[in-house]
Amino acid sequence: ALQPIVDSLEPFGVVSPRRIYVERFLPERWGDVLERLSIEPQVVSSVHGGSKDPADIALAWDVAMGVASGKLSGVAIASEDVDFAWVHKRVRSIPSQNLTSFALLREKQVSGLAQRMEQAGSRVVLYRLPAATTASKKARAATKRVVADFRHPLKGLSAVEDSPRTSGAFDI
Repeated sequence: ALQPIVDSLEPFGVVSPRRIYVERFLPERWGDVLERLSIEPQVVSSVHGGSKDPADIALAWDVAMGVASGKLSGVAIASEDVDFAWVHKRVRSIPSQNLTSFALLREKQVSGLAQRMEQAGSRVVLYRLPAATTASKKARAATKRVVADFRHPLKGLSAVEDSPRTSGAFDI
């Protein structure tokens, strides 16, 4: 499920280094895919009882740190979570850096979510997932989000993945 996201960024340059934020068991399960795509897993501890997903917070923190570094030429986030429209808006609100903000969305998710992302100043980039098999449907039961921090030339990708939540879960 990560390959179409990575492929959708190709027209904008090379995205590297690549990181993925996962819970403990996922680096082993996704090992072959992560190695093939040169994505380094970073384990995010699950916090029980909190109202926010630690992977979402890690993603927003990485974007903030990248923007603060002044070394980015853009940020890309693949997520069906409309809360990331705020992150896109903040990225675009720093006129001195003139950052590009990409919202990567599945082709079938182009209605209201795409409109919200565009209103936040994001450039919407669509990607298509291959037809799902039974095995790939099970593999996609985990949530996936991607952050790319583009440096000159366009570089930097982080994917965030966590297990499904009991309510409000979404997948990419």
